[in-house]
Order: sequence, then C-alpha cells, then structure tokens
Amino acid sequence: MTRDFAFEKLNLHRLELDVYSFNSRAEKAYLAAGFKREGVLRDAVWNGKEYANDILMAILEDEWKQIKGII
Repeated sequence: MTRDFAFEKLNLHRLELDVYSFNSRAEKAYLAAGFKREGVLRDAVWNGKEYANDILMAILEDEWKQIKGII
C-alpha cells in the first residue's frame, strides 16, 4: 500500500491528499485507511455540471504506527 511505503521506505512524517466531494467512495476508503479530514475548500472544482468541494485529508506517522500496531 502506498501509505505504508510512504512511512516505511520514505520515512515521511505526514502524508496528505485531497479528494473531491463527488467521489464519496474514495473519501470513505481514505477514512478507512486512517486519513482524517483536515479541511474543505468549498466549491473549488467544476465537475462539468456543478461545483464540488475539495476535501483535504492527511495521516501522521504516529497515527499510522498506531494502526499498524507499532506503538
């Protein structure tokens, strides 16, 4: 998984992403992977028919370690 690679091999402290509000399945998958919502850029993107929010999400190294049972 990319998340594990980021923390195990790249030694990152923080991994962040953004997901558009019309992609609720992806947002649920990121939440299940341990990411937390940090903010919302309202009406930030046009999806061809309407504006959608850009949802900012991140997971920190300590949160990842807790999920993996390392700490």
